[in-house]
Amino acid sequence: MVFNKARALLLHAAIHWPETTQDNLWPFAVDYAIFLWNNTPRMDSGLSPLDLLSGTKGDCHLLHNTRVWGCPVYVLDPKLQDGHKIPKWKP
Repeated sequence: MVFNKARALLLHAAIHWPETTQDNLWPFAVDYAIFLWNNTPRMDSGLSPLDLLSGTKGDCHLLHNTRVWGCPVYVLDPKLQDGHKIPKWKP
């Protein structure tokens, strides 16, 4: 089940972003698929496997922060993260 989900993640990324998707991303896709499996509530019980293991009902705030796996992202310049400005003509 997890490997099928990881394969689907890789195929989805390969269809939408073929220039950035590579076979060496397989371990990351499996890791993300495991994360989704452990935190997604089941239809029958409304509890995730992590909830069943811990015996508590967790909130789904982790799932609200998930993004599409494999999509291109951009890193914010550290100067902007600290609240400083970048010179106007600097690339």
